[in-house]
Amino acid sequence: MYGRRWVIRGLATTGTLALSSGWLDEVHASSQPKLSVRPIDVEHGEDGRGRRLKAAAPHALVLDSDTGWLVRAVDPVLHIGDLHFHSYEHTGRRTLQFVVDKVSRLKPGEAVYVQYGEDDRSRIHLVDLEKTW
Repeated sequence: MYGRRWVIRGLATTGTLALSSGWLDEVHASSQPKLSVRPIDVEHGEDGRGRRLKAAAPHALVLDSDTGWLVRAVDPVLHIGDLHFHSYEHTGRRTLQFVVDKVSRLKPGEAVYVQYGEDDRSRIHLVDLEKTW
């Protein structure tokens, strides 16, 4: 199997894994992940420029995917315009949550995507940011 990439399509309730070879696009082809922005009560958040700061108006950046998120050697990074969010939690089997320290940093209309490390082939584009907060 040298030279092939294997991705986890999902975890069945029985605990068995469904595996297939291919790129990340195949995993999210059936359903595009969705981003929601909502207030959250935390002390710190990211500024999107690599710093964790005391949060003034923190908001959770929640990514939901019907197919779940892949387990890889590198972590997913959320990109919103020129902001990059690295710290995240799996808050559910199909959910990733990032936290922005101030919601005013987010600008409607910015391009949104998730990418694993520096591998731009892993990029998963989402709908451009809409103001919902």
